[in-house]
Amino acid sequence: MNVDLPFAPVSILFFLASCMAVVACFAIIVYARLTQNPRLARVFAILLAGGLGVYTILLLGVTLASHDRLLGRGEEKHFCEVDCHIAYSVTDVKSQPAADGSTYIVTLQTRFDQATIDPRRGNGVLQPSPHFVFLVDAGGRRFCSADGEVRRRMREPLRPGESYLTKIEFTLPPGVSVSRLLVAGEQWPNWLLIGHENSPWHKKTYFRLTPSST
Repeated sequence: MNVDLPFAPVSILFFLASCMAVVACFAIIVYARLTQNPRLARVFAILLAGGLGVYTILLLGVTLASHDRLLGRGEEKHFCEVDCHIAYSVTDVKSQPAADGSTYIVTLQTRFDQATIDPRRGNGVLQPSPHFVFLVDAGGRRFCSADGEVRRRMREPLRPGESYLTKIEFTLPPGVSVSRLLVAGEQWPNWLLIGHENSPWHKKTYFRLTPSST
């Protein structure tokens, strides 16, 4: 399974625990300063710096071990919604020349994967988190759709097992050739989660664009 955040529970719990530890250290340092206890302040300042250093090393270490993936037609990319997964896949790609460049029409499926929920959750609806969709050229440049309704349509609520299709049109300038599509989540606070696709310099999971008609 291609997931934006593997081992999500561990990563999220570690992040929350780290945040609480940072707040606690800051509080103790402030208390130590107010009570004129420099030794206590120094000890917790060292603990704070060391903890932040360890977290940064783990964050960057996992990033450096990551690699790009390229998914074919119908293969799914899963996004963690904490208690379930939303899966995206490309079902159709059409391209055609245009007067000012070229046009791509990508059909993207959004699916609520019922296999990733706890049976006790029930059949309640879920509104997918905001996501961005880009076409990517060989140099890594990203091109987004000019249709401002795309993100709204991709956030229509789903029940477990349900899915829907969204057609997204991209207009590219002359001379631009793309072969990949990227579906990406919000940056904050995901870029701080160890192993998340949005963490600094982390490699991405793309969809291969193979037009079915030209």
